[in-house]
Amino acid sequence: HVDDWNIGHLNTILDVVERESGITIEGVNTPYLYFGMWKTSFAWHTEDMDLYSINYLHFGEPKSWYSIPPEHGKRLERLAKGESRFFPGSAQSCEAFLRHKMTVISPFILKKYGIPFDKVTQEAGEFMVTFPYGYHAGFNHGFNCAESTNFATLRWIEYGKQAVLSHCEAQSKTDMSPVAFQLRTKPLIPEMCFTTTSCNTELNLSAPFLEEDGTSLLISCRKCNVCVHASCYGVPKDKAVEGWMCSRCEEDAMTQDCCLCTLRGGALQKANDNRWVHVMCAVAIAEAKFVNIAERRPVDISKIPLMRFRLGKDADRDIVLGQTVIAKHKNGRYYQSEVVKLTKETFYEVNFDDGSFSDNLFPEDIVSRDCLNLGPPAAGDIVQVRWTDGLVYGAKFVASHTIQMYQVEFEDGSQLPAKRDDVYTLDEELPKKVKSRLSVASDMRFTEIFTEQEVKQEVKRQRVINSRYREDYIEPALYRAIME
Repeated sequence: HVDDWNIGHLNTILDVVERESGITIEGVNTPYLYFGMWKTSFAWHTEDMDLYSINYLHFGEPKSWYSIPPEHGKRLERLAKGESRFFPGSAQSCEAFLRHKMTVISPFILKKYGIPFDKVTQEAGEFMVTFPYGYHAGFNHGFNCAESTNFATLRWIEYGKQAVLSHCEAQSKTDMSPVAFQLRTKPLIPEMCFTTTSCNTELNLSAPFLEEDGTSLLISCRKCNVCVHASCYGVPKDKAVEGWMCSRCEEDAMTQDCCLCTLRGGALQKANDNRWVHVMCAVAIAEAKFVNIAERRPVDISKIPLMRFRLGKDADRDIVLGQTVIAKHKNGRYYQSEVVKLTKETFYEVNFDDGSFSDNLFPEDIVSRDCLNLGPPAAGDIVQVRWTDGLVYGAKFVASHTIQMYQVEFEDGSQLPAKRDDVYTLDEELPKKVKSRLSVASDMRFTEIFTEQEVKQEVKRQRVINSRYREDYIEPALYRAIME
């Protein structure tokens, strides 16, 4: 289908511009290739001249999009421009400042102000089309490669006539010529983003390391070659010289990574607990703040909930033998307990013929193969599974998972095995469901109020119905043929 879907040959009226004027605008009337990484994002914007756009994800991780219907685009603009809202200064400098693609507003804020939006996740091999005056934003789930361009239809012409242009955008783009690269460019992160405020602190928008024209010197670490704006990294003019080293290289901490994300390297600053944080992660996470705003260090991460640190490998803390944890008792409530044994257990994942699936089967549950001696089946093999009701069901084998298990002992002497997701350390933030069922040991005297039947239902393994089959029943043989 290359002739139908080649982004470089859409044959729309926008192609007339190139043919008649000879003007080529990269990414507008020619295809543009984008490589995305985890956490890279694109801010709220509409296309140049409010054109249509088409985006094809060639390969890699998904890309999530948030979009606002065109009829509600003005509401987003009023929210962003309002004097008592978020970006009144930017609106005064440029009427079309949203076209700068630097404005990020959380979907939670949009929901608060009643601005409707949709969310969709684009997988590899899928197209995404945006419409005139349809504001959109999003982020990448990991490394991927996408191709996009703009196009136009007869319907677009009236939108194009009314499009508001940005007359300052050209000045804010980075000049990547060899001469300019060695001098100064404008940072893309506004100084306000580095300033942490609260109701008891006074807003300080001073930028001691910025030039009067808003530019900042680009400097590169002589050891790791990380390139930063002097103002973004907090480097004074007298230190922004040849031979400069970043904070991590100064302390010879090359093995250290950001404790808030999984990306290695980058512009790191030391936190107040001797860990390391990306400057951008400190800007992006609301609970983090720079103790010295001008120098961008140290980074105070003491207010960040512990669950946030699970994004990084350093924060996924191991549970050790003898540690006191919070776990679920057989009566359905949560109590403090002690880890008395560490084991690893193997679970199998299968897709049943009726469209449901299970990811916690024991090897002995598969009766069509001696998995204890022969090992797991190959992915895609047809197997027979004996379920908890004693009946045998047909299924397709998906994968084998080895899980760390924790044997915990409660104060009443009872012991239960638990997965890591079901065990909480004392300094972890507990989910609301766990908090509502958290009890002390003395409450165990009321365990008789829980019937034996309820307890069995609580711990019984469940087959999860695939949402796409909730309304329909498909014969097992036909379903297997469709899936194959």
